[in-house]
Amino acid sequence: MTDPKKDIDRLQREIDDARSDADRAFKGEPPKPVVYRQPSLGLDVVLTGAGMLLVLGLSVSLAS
Repeated sequence: MTDPKKDIDRLQREIDDARSDADRAFKGEPPKPVVYRQPSLGLDVVLTGAGMLLVLGLSVSLAS
């Protein structure tokens, strides 16, 4: 059975090493923010909407 005190000390050293690596990396260059850009609505959406309105208008006029 392993000694819990040694395990805790080893884990603490690993955490400290990871933290110091992260600090060094951050000081070198700040992380770039992730920016979400919503895609703009293009001409294809306008043409699709116009086509649907045309089909709807034709179906209503032919049904009556």
